[in-house]
Amino acid sequence: MAGEESRAVLATLEASLALRVRVEGGRIVGLEIEGKRPLQAARVLEGRSVEAALAALPVMFRLCGTAQSVAGLQAVEAALECGPGPVGRAARSMLVTVEALEQSLWRILLDWPRCADGQPDAASLDHFRRKLRALQRGVFTDRRWNRLGGARVKADDGALRATIEGVDADIDEILFGGVRGAEVLASRPAFEAWIGDTRTATASALEWVYSNGLADFGGADVRLAGDFDTDYVSDRLAGDDNWAYCERPEHHGEVHQTGALARWSDAPLVRALHGEHGYGLVEALREHMLTLAPEEPNGATAITTGRGLGSVETARGRLFHWVEVREGTVARYRTLAPTEWNFHPDGPLAAGLVGAPAGDADTTRRAVDLLVTAIDPCVGVELELAEA
Repeated sequence: MAGEESRAVLATLEASLALRVRVEGGRIVGLEIEGKRPLQAARVLEGRSVEAALAALPVMFRLCGTAQSVAGLQAVEAALECGPGPVGRAARSMLVTVEALEQSLWRILLDWPRCADGQPDAASLDHFRRKLRALQRGVFTDRRWNRLGGARVKADDGALRATIEGVDADIDEILFGGVRGAEVLASRPAFEAWIGDTRTATASALEWVYSNGLADFGGADVRLAGDFDTDYVSDRLAGDDNWAYCERPEHHGEVHQTGALARWSDAPLVRALHGEHGYGLVEALREHMLTLAPEEPNGATAITTGRGLGSVETARGRLFHWVEVREGTVARYRTLAPTEWNFHPDGPLAAGLVGAPAGDADTTRRAVDLLVTAIDPCVGVELELAEA
């Protein structure tokens, strides 16, 4: 591909959607969803060596770049039957979790207040991002962590532990107003009492939702993605010559919702509220940290041909990469992003919006924006509200 064409593709890879919401008689009666991300962007990887393709992933996919790199590494390593041991896998997972936490905080601290007549807290976001960058730097000894077969992991778990504890304390202070987040999220009464008693940007945004009668807005009976049948997904991607499955995925004939709600659907508060607010990531960081210990990378492989699937849980849901390698060169590459599950024409956004009550245009617009943010904290949206 010519350099100009490659740059044009890279410039449009951010996941974005155009939504046209039709309102009539005080209800939302229709929704049109147009994806603006080129689903066939992975074609630029085909014909490259596996090393060159892997190096291109974080440049191509600026959204969830770490998760995209890990999913690509998993796919290629599965194809070539190589890869790191449990320590290397845990270190990669820790980087993905840090990225997911940053993306969730971005939405909670900036976009929730913006939608709910509040004041965005950019200073706190910057504070979090500095600490999260320190976490990222504290995992691998080499900045080039995305090596085929793994990279050397740092063994200084004391520094990592201190940084994680600091992030945890900051979340309690900045998001929860000094109350332990675990206590707030333990039950519905505790959660609702916290909303009424606390003046953080987070609580104020949720109070706006309640005070405007929007607690049930967008509610729908959708199937939540639990454990995917990866053999099924891999077979569908392998046969997806026209990219139709990448555009409108299904799982054994059903459209699932993936993301925070699916991950935490068994939590008592989530079961009570039928919603999820995404504060469980620090615990995931701790789990990753507990498995980190010295381990030598394992990049050696004599296999140069094969097929493999990579699967990573991101802030917005399950991400898949599928690759076919022939003699060390990428022959075919497919990516399936959470966006295609969550914003499928028969997916959770459409199911939740169509038929929902609509108030004044400004409140409805804000409510739709918040719902999109709750379903997918990474997607950008152009929203048009059309009243009949």
